[in-house]
Formats: sequence, structure tokens, C-alpha cells
Amino acid sequence: MIQRTARSSPHSGQAFVIFQKREVAEMAVAKLDEICLMLSNGRPLVGSIAAPCFPGKQSTFFGHLTINKLRIHMQREMKEAVSTSHCSQPNTLEYDLAMEWCLLQDRSDLALRKLRQQQEQELRKLRATLKSK
Repeated sequence: MIQRTARSSPHSGQAFVIFQKREVAEMAVAKLDEICLMLSNGRPLVGSIAAPCFPGKQSTFFGHLTINKLRIHMQREMKEAVSTSHCSQPNTLEYDLAMEWCLLQDRSDLALRKLRQQQEQELRKLRATLKSK
């Protein structure tokens, strides 16, 4: 199973299945396309072939700096370092941007919550109509 993130929908899930041979994987996907396999909760099981892409793993970018230049730069920064606060102060641009970001994050969370509630209501209506048939 793939771990859910804050942006994942609670109404769907994902999992990776690893096969020894590509032909077997293609056959399994073709079989899933051919027949309609339903899970115990009434949701259909679908499949596709894709390379795994995990959210926590980011690709690395190799810049144009050599290690020696980077090491010298870091040593110079350490010598010139001064003591500063680890938290942003209210009179800085950083603080204003952080407060604006928090407000936008709250709005986004509220919109996602409303969307999920709407999806849940639509799913309930759909299940009720399917059960009545």
C-alpha cells in the first residue's frame, strides 16, 4: 500500500504490485481491463503499468559547483556566522509571508474538507441508487 498524504482522497487507495516479468504484469492489467473485479466495499479494482514514484524520494540535482569550492564557501560562512534568532520576528518580510502562507494553507484545508464532504455525499447517493436497483 502507498501511504496517504495530506492531499490524498480517503475514498480511493493505491498499491504497487511487483511482478517478476513484464509479460505477467501486462497480462494481469489486461485481465483487469477485461473483467470488472469489485472489492468488498463495492469499489472497482483497476490496474495500470507505471514506474514507482514515492512522494518522499526526490530526485537530486547536481549543480555546477565543485566540492572543493563548496567546502571553502562553507568554511567562510562558518567564520562569518553571527548569532541570530531561529524564529522570524514580527517586523520582517519573512514573518508577513509566513502569516500569509498560514492563512492560505487554512483556506486550502477548508476547501479540501468541503470537497471531500461533497464527494462523500455524492458517493452515498450513488450507493443508495445502486442498492435500490
